[in-house]
Amino acid sequence: MERNYSIDFLKILFALSIACGHFKGSVLSSDLIVELFFILSGFFLVNSFYSGKYHGDALSYTASRLKRIYPYYLLAFLILFISFKSADLLHPIRFLSDFANAVPEVLLVQSIGVFSGGINYPLWQLSTLIVASHILFALMTKDDQITLNVICPLTAICSFTYFSNAFGTHTVEYWGGVGNFLSGPLIRAFGALCLGMMVHRPLLALSEFIRTKLSDCAAFLLSALLIVLFWLARDSYAAHLLFIVFLAFCLSGKGIPALFNHKFFACGEKLSLAIYLNQAAVIFPTYHNMPFLARFSDTVQTLLFIPAMLLFAVLFLFIANHLFAWIRAQMDKTSIVA
Repeated sequence: MERNYSIDFLKILFALSIACGHFKGSVLSSDLIVELFFILSGFFLVNSFYSGKYHGDALSYTASRLKRIYPYYLLAFLILFISFKSADLLHPIRFLSDFANAVPEVLLVQSIGVFSGGINYPLWQLSTLIVASHILFALMTKDDQITLNVICPLTAICSFTYFSNAFGTHTVEYWGGVGNFLSGPLIRAFGALCLGMMVHRPLLALSEFIRTKLSDCAAFLLSALLIVLFWLARDSYAAHLLFIVFLAFCLSGKGIPALFNHKFFACGEKLSLAIYLNQAAVIFPTYHNMPFLARFSDTVQTLLFIPAMLLFAVLFLFIANHLFAWIRAQMDKTSIVA
């Protein structure tokens, strides 16, 4: 599939919405945005499977993702750990305890039933995404049709029903464990990923219909209507379905998403990752070291937070890319000498 930069733009919006949600609240629920991100990931999981790039090997698929993500993840973790735990060096026992508690987080197994929470607390999404995606990709290698047409629909139905009804809250706010084995976050990941996977074929068909049958004007008006309906339904599960239809417009290259389908947003994948990985590093000092911000309203604080978050993310990418390039150069020198 040809690179679609409007998807990269969506990822930036998603990452900023999640960060704002953890800061002072967002106009859209960060829980909703997380699930939409899972849906998007599920769609592209199926894309990756049918591309043949990983030769139907789940380990190759997961290893490739970790190779892209983990160096940035580890660097962000180290920055946060050193920044906020360095004072504990004066108390070795406390420091060793903090470090021991952080081991599951370093290994990307937090919030999957093994370990709850973590120092970089918003990153539960990443660990559950990696684990759930690996299992679902492995199921695809065994039988893609049964996975897409049976396993995914049943998993999505069970997951969304569980969160909307099990505790009478009709929300997705429950974070407890299930029989001390599976965690709420992991079940959320499975449900939304499966929803994204099962709509892969219909989405491609709908995007092709939009691309070939709708005029530019009609596509623009319909995509604008979808945005309005999404806004009105943002507190219900109908928002998931409206987003899926909007995603078809993104894939078609028509409508409002076409305005953002430009190479300028090619940085979206890494920038959104940097925002997501480092949101806690910006939120913590803002809360604890800048009490003067309390004089402003939450809206003003959020408007100040967004450029600060973007600036930190860009700086993080600059440092990370140069650091990784230097490490690779040193490794190449070592291999040549050897």
